[in-house]
Amino acid sequence: MDDQVAPELSDVIVKNAPSIYLDSREFFSSTYITDSMKSLVREITNALTQGKGLSMTLYSLFGGGKTHTVLLLFHAFNNPTVAREFGLEVPENIKVIGIGSKDSRTAPSPEDPIEEDGIKIKTLWGYIAKRLGNTMS
Repeated sequence: MDDQVAPELSDVIVKNAPSIYLDSREFFSSTYITDSMKSLVREITNALTQGKGLSMTLYSLFGGGKTHTVLLLFHAFNNPTVAREFGLEVPENIKVIGIGSKDSRTAPSPEDPIEEDGIKIKTLWGYIAKRLGNTMS
């Protein structure tokens, strides 16, 4: 992993990244999961299972692991069975919705909408609703 820059979350969502970032098992196998990463996963899991709201900011300088941590969260909550193999306890059946600022396929706008299943999506709210299963246009 060290020989390449980590992709943006949107690249992983649209599957435009090296396989090490797309395959959860390969990603976890190549990742040193730190205590702070485990703590973050626990905190998010607690918020999800206890019905609490949660807002977090990841603070770090350039190269400090923010993107890698976001990718870890993406893989952990999308693939809880694999995450458990690597010591991360996450609940099943969590819908993960990733929004990437650099790719309209994960951040549509009226100027750059996306179309899925015959539905034109022009806003982040529409994108989130579609990902949650709302098919109303």
